[in-house]
Amino acid sequence: GQSSFSCRATVADPCCIDVGNALIIFRDSTQGASMEAEQPVRRASRAFVVFVVAMVAVMVFPLFAIGNRIEPMVLGLPFSMVWVVSWILIEFVVLVGFFLYEYGGSR
Repeated sequence: GQSSFSCRATVADPCCIDVGNALIIFRDSTQGASMEAEQPVRRASRAFVVFVVAMVAVMVFPLFAIGNRIEPMVLGLPFSMVWVVSWILIEFVVLVGFFLYEYGGSR
């Protein structure tokens, strides 16, 4: 069937893009009033910045030299691979913690 929605997009500032007969993809317009309340610009917390710097530090020289070896093998994997996978898992858990702290389950 035909959609009863009409899209009045201009070339200079399209508010929506018509794709086929039934699918319409909307895009936020940068001009005009927003329907949602404007959210203030948020800065990264000091703890998050320290965390990001620490995560980069353990993956590059000289701190990566701590885990850059083959022995001991862990579950058949060389220790350097276990080092990287462990830090990725730690990063995931900490980022979930930051998200829960920041939004507190409100999203």
